[in-house]
Amino acid sequence: MKYIFILLASFFMMSCSSSKMGPNKIAYLFPIQTEDVINDFLEKNKTVDYVMYLLTNSDGVSSTLYFLELDEDDDVLNRCAQGNRYVYVDGEYIPIVFDYDYKFSTEVIDNKPQIIMIDEKTEMERKEDIPSLEFRSKNIHLIGYPRTDRIIDWGYYIIINHNGNIIEKSLGSSNTEE
Repeated sequence: MKYIFILLASFFMMSCSSSKMGPNKIAYLFPIQTEDVINDFLEKNKTVDYVMYLLTNSDGVSSTLYFLELDEDDDVLNRCAQGNRYVYVDGEYIPIVFDYDYKFSTEVIDNKPQIIMIDEKTEMERKEDIPSLEFRSKNIHLIGYPRTDRIIDWGYYIIINHNGNIIEKSLGSSNTEE
């Protein structure tokens, strides 16, 4: 139970072949009934590359799993999709991206995380390699962290409890799962 709760905290996933998987993969599993609904949806929509986004709901007892069309302009999604976290769905490994990837991730250039540095004189912002913790601690007012938000339109979704069981769904057919 505790393991499933941790796994289902919140995440994205997108359809893509297992040949794109990174090394040292971490695999996540849903209960069979939930995996079956996800698989059915993806099978019926094979011509579209979907991203699944699982967001922990404010009620603290459920999460909403959104099916979004792949957005190639979404830098966070594209970086995270090349990582090592995958959901297993009927023999396929599908990359997942967690909501905290949007909240806390930052771009990495030449193996160095990037921040936004604010020039005190011009108040202009520029992206640069992250300085030491000591520098950042003394200059908090000069440091910004690039963040991306995701707007969800509630198109296709599944609401699950923390055991991974479906509470509600909207996938173009009957919406409530008993």
